Formats: sequence, C-alpha cells, structure tokens
Amino acid sequence: MNTQIARRGPLRRRTLRTRLGTALLGVLLTAGPVAASAQAAGEWNPGKHDEDTVINCITQQPAPGVSADVGWRSETGQVPKVGEVFYVRGYAGLVSLPCSGSVAVLPELMLPAGVVPADDKAPIYWDLTKSGTSQALRTTKLTFANGRNGGYLIGSPEGLKWELRVGDVLEIQVPVVATRELKGPATQQPECQTRLDGTAPCPINQAGDHLQIAFTVAGHGGTKSYVTPYVGLFASPATAGPTGPTTGTTQAASATRAAYQVGKRRAVVTITSTGTLAGTVVITDKGKKIASAKVTGRVTTLKLPRLKKGRHVLVARYSGTSQVLASTSAPTKVTVR
Repeated sequence: MNTQIARRGPLRRRTLRTRLGTALLGVLLTAGPVAASAQAAGEWNPGKHDEDTVINCITQQPAPGVSADVGWRSETGQVPKVGEVFYVRGYAGLVSLPCSGSVAVLPELMLPAGVVPADDKAPIYWDLTKSGTSQALRTTKLTFANGRNGGYLIGSPEGLKWELRVGDVLEIQVPVVATRELKGPATQQPECQTRLDGTAPCPINQAGDHLQIAFTVAGHGGTKSYVTPYVGLFASPATAGPTGPTTGTTQAASATRAAYQVGKRRAVVTITSTGTLAGTVVITDKGKKIASAKVTGRVTTLKLPRLKKGRHVLVARYSGTSQVLASTSAPTKVTVR
C-alpha cells in the first residue's frame, strides 16, 4: 500500500509554529466565567468520541472500526491563561479486524481561531503503541503539511501515513498557546452533518472554541472517510494589573534553565529576569508533572522522584507572575539504566 501523501506536498520536519508563520496576537481582556468542569487537577479533560464501523472479517458482522478521542490539559490542572502553554492530544486505535488487516490513518490538527502551536516552547510527544506493548512516548521529529480542511497534517517521521493494525493505538500530544479568551462549549459546537456522516470535519469557523482532530481513514472498508472527535478549549484572560490609577506596567521577560542530577534525585532551576521572581516552577517528564516548588529567588532546587529505567524527557516550566512572563527550559533527555 502506498501511503505517502504527495498530493498535499511533501511533509517536512519543521515545527508547527514555523509552518503557522504568525506571532502571538494581542490579548483580549473581555473577562467572563469559565466552566468549573474544565478544571481537573492535571488530568486530561476528554472531548466527544467518534468512530466508524467495519465488517469484522471473522464474524462478518458490523463492529467498531477506528475509534478516536481528543482532550486537553494544563500543567497546573487549572484553566490556562492567555499566553500559557498547555497540551492537546488526539489518539486513535483500530478496534475490530477488517478483512484488509489494517487501516491507514492521517490526523489533521484543526485548532480554533486564537490558538496556535507552541512546539517552539515545548516538545511534541507521540507514540504508536503496538498491540501487546506498553506506551513509550517519544519526541522524535514528526512531519507536517497543510491539510485540505485548514488544519495541519501530522505524518510519521518518515513522512508517511500511520498504519494501524488491530489493537494498535496512535497518540499525539501537541503544545499550544491561546492568544485570546476561550469559552469551550459556550460557543458553537462542531455538530455539522458532514462530521456526523464522516465525509469531512466541520469548518473551523463553524466550530467555535473547539479543537477537532480529523483522522483520515482509508483502506479498511469503514463507513467514514473521517473520524473526527472534538473538545472545547478554555483560556482565561491574562492576569490584569491593579485597579485604579497606575503608571502602566509591562511584564518583564524571563528565561529558564534546568540542570538535573538524576542519581541524587535533584533538579536545579535557574530563572533569569529583570523583574521580581515569585510563582512556581514545575518539572515534567514527557508532559507528566513529577515535581513542583515555589519560586523565591533566582535559583530553585527541587527533589525529583526516583525515575524508572528507560528514556525520559525533562522540562522545567516557570509559571510567571503579573510582573514577570512565564518561560520554559529546553527539553533535557535522560536515560536511566
């Protein structure tokens, strides 16, 4: 099966942020309430599931084919503020056995207006978990191209579609930033007929503040061309300054560096800024929070948990304050033997 996607141009090893080619827009300060259900403590907030139907090659009966889901989460477990990095993810698996034996899948990331990729600030995590094996998220560069629905196609490192066999699960986690307030399900939901029928995702301008990930599915005899789960995204306005007359203040920039002593289970995080430092710093391993501490000065020392054997990707994120912008360290790859 030839699964290359040459019709849409070559997939290239560029960051999504570079392909987007836009700078962050100004912050909209029209505050409004955010749904409490969006605030789960560091857990993934799930969206609306989607799947197609195939004829099971063994039973010759209709059965679920490609099953897909989507979600978002922030490092703090709270609704992210405008300008803060948070993660969205999509994952899809082949549930039943089609007579083709496999399915070719190509996800298209369809971000709502006012949400941009942030893979220049944090890594993309992904894994194609084969049936009977454990997930091991990795940060190997993927390939990207413009999708026909206005989103970003995410291909394999080799520039191909992903092939799923029964029991395989593909998961991709992408860091993003909101440039405006987002209100999730309080806006138009992508319940258009084409998404329900599986012929196309809803147009981005008809999806409100929702992320859609449109999985193109082909070659397995399924009932849909697209399996498209979606989830409402939230972002609260950036922290406003004090009320009353002010002289006008601008948040100072910051830079975060991290050094790790895995054997001693210690991380030393250095934050540089012209502003007064406060807030918190969080250490993540492949996107999962493993340590945090309050920031009281330029250098913060954190105690790490004992890391399991294998490869790890450690990132330090400084939360920032109303006077100092947030910042993120470069990812550090660590192998524990």
